[in-house]
Amino acid sequence: MSSKKQCRISNIVKLSEDTSSFDIVSRDAPFKSLEPGAHIDVYLAAGMIRQYSIWDHAEDGKRLSIAVKREDDGRGGSKAMHNFISGESIEIDGPRNNFKLIEKAPHYTLIAGGIGVTPIFPMVNQLHKDGANFDVYYLVQKRELAAFAAHFEVLNLGDSYHLHCDDE
Repeated sequence: MSSKKQCRISNIVKLSEDTSSFDIVSRDAPFKSLEPGAHIDVYLAAGMIRQYSIWDHAEDGKRLSIAVKREDDGRGGSKAMHNFISGESIEIDGPRNNFKLIEKAPHYTLIAGGIGVTPIFPMVNQLHKDGANFDVYYLVQKRELAAFAAHFEVLNLGDSYHLHCDDE
């Protein structure tokens, strides 16, 4: 059963030279199932549908945020996303979660490469809030492309956070 929603892009923030965060607000009921690992389908022009992981959301469910890396040599979805401007309408389906965080493990090791960090960041945030034992490894080509490095730093993860930059 489809849960398509008419939404609006309320804000776009550049996270790095090739990645932007898109804040999406529902035009009607709040979003449900906003949990670490959840994603949405975004309906774009020319019949394109792309899946994006939710990396942040408002506690009241009225806003969710996705991050999209622009891939100039891709199939067109990321370029279409990067053509949006704040205030534009957008249609989504979901959220739904096919990548759930398993609760109460004795230790977690999370590994994220590049934009693959988007489902991992909310997991780390939840584990940190829960006082869980974990390590997170964030792997990028170069520091300037570490779109989520500042967000990890705000969490003050200490020795649990490991940033690896290929060029260093």
